[in-house]
Amino acid sequence: MWWETLPAQLTMWAAAIAAILYLIKLLFGGAEFVRRLLLALFLLGDTERWPNGSTDLLSSLNSIYSKQDELAMKQDELGEKQAAMTKTQNQVLEEVKGVTRRLEEHITTGHH
Repeated sequence: MWWETLPAQLTMWAAAIAAILYLIKLLFGGAEFVRRLLLALFLLGDTERWPNGSTDLLSSLNSIYSKQDELAMKQDELGEKQAAMTKTQNQVLEEVKGVTRRLEEHITTGHH
């Protein structure tokens, strides 16, 4: 019979080994997912690992949000200061242009 021939036997064994290797790969892939999930759950429940000294996730997130609000306020203040500096620089530039214009007039018309 055809399934008793050597090529058929080799093909069946190769297919069986490939299927077993694929199933083992799926099993280890699932184990990796479960390991990552358990690690994430452990880290969420660990009160000593919060970098900002919080004891739970909610207070840790609230602390992060308040820091972000402080940063936004500082950036607004910096933007206002920068706008004031730009205004002052423009005023100084206009004064320098005026002085330059008067100096050119003085040079072209001579000393009075």
